[in-house]
Amino acid sequence: MHEDGSWEYKSESHTMTTKADGTWEWTNSKGDKANLNADGTWESFDAQRNERVHVNPDGSWIRVRESGDTDLTKGAKGMEVKADGTWRSVDSYSTLYGTADGKVYQEKPGQEKREVGKELTPSTVPVNPIAYAEGGVGGNSVVPLKPRTPLKPGEKAQ
Repeated sequence: MHEDGSWEYKSESHTMTTKADGTWEWTNSKGDKANLNADGTWESFDAQRNERVHVNPDGSWIRVRESGDTDLTKGAKGMEVKADGTWRSVDSYSTLYGTADGKVYQEKPGQEKREVGKELTPSTVPVNPIAYAEGGVGGNSVVPLKPRTPLKPGEKAQ
């Protein structure tokens, strides 16, 4: 632990660094990593699934799989939820879109976009990264900030 309360924990399997402002970085020996920034954004990378997640301070987020991209560009798979409640989910077979008024559309290669039932709205959201020593490491150590909870598809930022 440092004079300003910041601290670093290292083991064979992971490293956790917490700065004086409560922001933190975490890595493990499998290549996974996560960080929480001062503006409330957080990011994580799951090496085994090759999946990147970025969550904004308002709870909007994007998850990109099997791509080095940080956006759902052509060919990338994943999901994006925006602060206005709109969302988009892209996989190998189709793209699902959710509008701010709650309608859901599906688009498949070679077919026109069509309205589908709301039951096709994905229910999964990114899991908050779990920081080691959520209460700090004792004494006057800085307590790591908690990540913002991501919005659910169709949910609007407050």
